[in-house]
Amino acid sequence: MWSYYRPQSRRFFYLLYSIYITIFLFMEENKNPLFSDIKSYVQTEIDLLKLTLLEKTARILAFVIGIIIASVFSLVALAYFSLMFYDMFASLIGSRLWATIIMIAIFLCLSVLLVVFSERLFLNFFIKKIYSVLFSPRDKSNGGDMQKTEQDSIKNNEVYEKADRVVG
Repeated sequence: MWSYYRPQSRRFFYLLYSIYITIFLFMEENKNPLFSDIKSYVQTEIDLLKLTLLEKTARILAFVIGIIIASVFSLVALAYFSLMFYDMFASLIGSRLWATIIMIAIFLCLSVLLVVFSERLFLNFFIKKIYSVLFSPRDKSNGGDMQKTEQDSIKNNEVYEKADRVVG
């Protein structure tokens, strides 16, 4: 029963796989050189698709790991600054209880601000970064460096503005 279930996101890959199988079964019956050239071309295109998906997945994964590492270092720095401010408030006020209450109030205010502005601060950044990884034009002759023409940058700016309007 599970084999008959094909979700929407996998429909393209099922179609590609069925075309691939059909072409190779047809080519096995006909030993024409044209079919062998088509077979090698299709195999090359599939390999190129796999390598492109691997490269983009690796870039996204590197971005996510970088964000996680930066978050851990930021939390450590926040902990040290919290202890510093706690000691400063405790020495200024003379009471550890009131220093603790002040620190709790500061953290509550910061967390409310973070929740309120999280879409504008983080979501737009992540959308733009993932978009630039997935849909970036690549120049094959220049070692894979990103080359943007003026039209591509205008198109990307329009997409970013639309994403900002949807999110913001």
